[in-house]
Amino acid sequence: MHPTLNGKPRPEFYRSVFLSDFHIGAKSFDAAALVDFLHSFECEYLYLVGDIIDGWKLNKRWYWTEDCNCVLDALVAKAEFGTQIFYLPGNHDEEVRRIMPHRRKRFANRLGITIRDKIVHTTADGRRMLVMHGDQFDRTLLKGPLSEWSDRIYDTIMDFFGGYKPPQVRVNGKMKRFSLAKSLSKHGQWALHLLNNFETAVYKKARERGVDGLICGHTHIPIIKPIKDILFANCGSWLREGHTALVEAPCGDLTLVDWPASHHKSNHAHPLFKSFEKSYVLRPDISRHRATSLLIKSKIRKIWPEKENETAPARSLEWIEIKN
Repeated sequence: MHPTLNGKPRPEFYRSVFLSDFHIGAKSFDAAALVDFLHSFECEYLYLVGDIIDGWKLNKRWYWTEDCNCVLDALVAKAEFGTQIFYLPGNHDEEVRRIMPHRRKRFANRLGITIRDKIVHTTADGRRMLVMHGDQFDRTLLKGPLSEWSDRIYDTIMDFFGGYKPPQVRVNGKMKRFSLAKSLSKHGQWALHLLNNFETAVYKKARERGVDGLICGHTHIPIIKPIKDILFANCGSWLREGHTALVEAPCGDLTLVDWPASHHKSNHAHPLFKSFEKSYVLRPDISRHRATSLLIKSKIRKIWPEKENETAPARSLEWIEIKN
């Protein structure tokens, strides 16, 4: 935090903040910690780099707490106060990609945000960074790369039609949606193979687009590292196992912020959230954002209604066999 202002901590200022993999709708999402972090800073640009909503979970079981409303409140407030917010859907909130472009644009304009599948961000020191969730590489990881021109044609078609559906794999004889983050959480040669292929795909994509680096989420593994002449950065996640954000300083430097988790009691209360609840409620501009937050929540519920006995998508990669 910066020095106090009128007796209160002054928020940190970042030029840009990149956040991914909230998985709102999953019980493992630490909403209290995220709300605390959102209140701790101000920024010019805020990138929500996919899997903000966990539609896979919400389709199976609708789970939405007051903490989730508070996350929306904080995001809506930032948009109203002048932060430019960019939302880049991932595989868990892939349905946003398939909303008709004119409807998606109209809703985004109403909220004061921009929705894109991928975007190029230019840092204060002039570096061009391609920002995308990262699930676009899953097909390459499992089926192998196409030619450079085939990859470009495929990407163009998928961007237009919103067709980046998660592939399926056969696990212990059952067809399941492929989850890269879950696969990487299991140590071994398979996880190492996937991670190496993912970074190879990142490097290739950055070189194809002529950018200086690539920022993504998807793997839940926060990192900043050079891959040859390309800078690779991953935002991490906001689940139980980690709470990280990628931030850009006013000078253009990119660093990772590791934010402390809230500690859940046995009754599922959030002590961290309760510790700042009073000041949160007393902030005069926050309560007026609840109507917009509830509008967003209603849209989310329409996009991902709870479904009984949901059948898996037809698309599959049955030749892949994984045994735990």
